[in-house]
Amino acid sequence: MKHVRRQSTQTYFDRLTRCRWNASYMRRWTYVVLAGCLFSSGCVALAVGGGAAGLAYATGSVQRMYPHPVGDVWDATLAALDELELPKGMQVKDQLKARIERYTATGDRVLVKLASRGTFTELTLRVNAFGNKQMSLAILRKIEAHLPQEDLEVVEVDDTDR
Repeated sequence: MKHVRRQSTQTYFDRLTRCRWNASYMRRWTYVVLAGCLFSSGCVALAVGGGAAGLAYATGSVQRMYPHPVGDVWDATLAALDELELPKGMQVKDQLKARIERYTATGDRVLVKLASRGTFTELTLRVNAFGNKQMSLAILRKIEAHLPQEDLEVVEVDDTDR
């Protein structure tokens, strides 16, 4: 008796998807193995530490809104930084944005960013990489002392909802 081979209409992919070890099953196991590798290698601790550093960086700046054009806040900022005797550094300004970078005697970077927001100017001030609130507030007081005082309304920007 002659053995006749039956022709199969199934493709290889059809047989594979019916198998217990199909693609979605293998994908799930791959994720489980990768997660185990991450937890055992210390990458999770690194990610948590990176998240904490990112949070510290994000909360290190102080922001204020002033009802003055960028030019007035620019002039007041330069006068305040000169009064504090911070050496001149990078200064860039156009009609809508400005950026001033100076350094303290201890080497901490003072970064001031100005941005036009309609009739207001948003001032963002950061001292050092993770922020120094006390020094930032002292610099802000100096800047506010040099601003034109007619109907000065300071609006504090709330950073918690970002």
